[in-house]
Amino acid sequence: MRKPLIDSKITMNRRKSLVKYAEKDSAFILFSGSECTRNNDANFPFRVHSDFYYLTGYEESESVVLIRPGKSPESVAFVRKKDPLHETWEGFLFGPEGAKEHFGFDEAYTNDVLFEKLCEFLVDIESVYYRIGLNEKRDAEVFKILNKVLFSRGRKGSPLSRVLDPEEVLGQMRRRKDKTEIELMRKSAQIAASAHIEAMRSIKPGMNEREIQGIFYQKSLSQNARDVSYDSICAGGDNATTLHYNSNDQELKDGDLFLIDAGAEYNYYASDITRTYPINGKFSEAQKEVYQAVLTVQKNMISKVKPGVSFEELNEKANEELTQAMVDIGLLKGNVSDLIKEKKFKKYYPHSLGHYLGLDVHDTGPYILNKESRPFDEGVVLTIEPGIYVPLSDDEAPKKFLGIGIRIEDDVLVTSEGCEVLSSDAPKEVNDIESIMN
Repeated sequence: MRKPLIDSKITMNRRKSLVKYAEKDSAFILFSGSECTRNNDANFPFRVHSDFYYLTGYEESESVVLIRPGKSPESVAFVRKKDPLHETWEGFLFGPEGAKEHFGFDEAYTNDVLFEKLCEFLVDIESVYYRIGLNEKRDAEVFKILNKVLFSRGRKGSPLSRVLDPEEVLGQMRRRKDKTEIELMRKSAQIAASAHIEAMRSIKPGMNEREIQGIFYQKSLSQNARDVSYDSICAGGDNATTLHYNSNDQELKDGDLFLIDAGAEYNYYASDITRTYPINGKFSEAQKEVYQAVLTVQKNMISKVKPGVSFEELNEKANEELTQAMVDIGLLKGNVSDLIKEKKFKKYYPHSLGHYLGLDVHDTGPYILNKESRPFDEGVVLTIEPGIYVPLSDDEAPKKFLGIGIRIEDDVLVTSEGCEVLSSDAPKEVNDIESIMN
């Protein structure tokens, strides 16, 4: 039997805590996610939706959970029935009884009675939290159920007040990680850092970008990662100046830099680390000049992470320091304040400083609250990832910088007094990188 990855007491407590955030007389309808895709009898990997997993720990496709905060029954699961033939071909199923026993649902049914039972359990509900737009077929099914509920109330019955996006509630809850989540994220970062080191040690001129991608993937899975946490960016030379480059199929050339943006997913929790280093193991003076500028800014921004600070503050400070660095190395000319006001720095640094991290790489959670940038709380995990990118096609930059793309990214946990760099095992100092590579 497949064992749950997370203690059911944790997910049960999360479901019970919904009553603190949700509207009165409301319910959540959550689907496990898209069913396994099939093509000529071949299965492609299924990953349960993050919100569904956060509240249930349940991993099977074609599953639905109804949660009615403060009501009885509070949690009702609809899952696939036990089927010996299916289990022979595709693996173990918990079935309704297993779902109740191992995941703590108050009630559980086979998913073929979903329509009938949801209509029954939604009769006294005024607001429904359901994310529209993920799957048109499911949207139609849910709206059909809600129409049936309205019809059953008759003319004198009160209508549903509205359909709400569950991110309003779950984004608040998932933004701050509990102790269990922090340990999983620390492990995810350690796995990814180890894979980054293996990539550093392995890279040589003449290899293909995809070879390094494969090395990272193999090293991650060999440490019990479920998967990589996103499609890795493995970019040699000028390819690194394309922010979301993902072809990963070019030859690595002597004298170029290599940018690898890659993370591991461990028990559904993501890491997201970027390192940039010379393919031949030795930074040129021009490469080192730009690299050190980015690294200094990155370390300065990490040092400022603590409760009460916001992404907006960090972004503004990073823009200032990166612009000053670009002037110092001769990439930009002019007054720093004017360059920032005119957004001239965006030519070489077009993205923001980072994002939340968790069950999703770009994790849920509000950046703005009451029209103001929301300050960090203890337990928030974020990335810090400044960069400078100078494409070969640029006709204004000094020639020595052309084709240099550098990003340095770490995963950072906000603690009570400051922060912890979860990805600190991945080397980023010039001397440490060159020592490992040589």
